[in-house]
Parts: sequence; structure tokens; C-alpha cells
Amino acid sequence: MFHDNRWGSCANVAITRVVEKLGLSIISLTKPYKLSEKGEIMVNKQVLITFAIGRYKNEVLCDVV
Repeated sequence: MFHDNRWGSCANVAITRVVEKLGLSIISLTKPYKLSEKGEIMVNKQVLITFAIGRYKNEVLCDVV
């Protein structure tokens, strides 16, 4: 998770290198968007990450940066 204290916003992100090393399936976006209001980071891919903590299981959709 990325958190920007200046703007009070957060985003779930995954680093490209980690996604590639783990062999996760990448979802290409047809409409890329800017991750921050200043537009420093363009997002054009996402990844669905499944995780478990004990018996709790969940998925989170992350922007690939």
C-alpha cells in the first residue's frame, strides 16, 4: 500500500519486478490513469493478489508500478 500524507490518499500497488518474479498474471488497462494528482506515475497495468492469514483469505487488486 502506498500512502501519501500530503494528500491523505492511499493506493494498493505492486512493484513490476516483484510481479514478474512471482509470475503473477497482469491485467492490462484499456484506459490508463494517473496514480497521483501531480501525474508522476501512470498506471496501465494491474494485478490481482490472493493472500491468506490463517483461515482468513482475501484478494486485493493492485496497480503495477
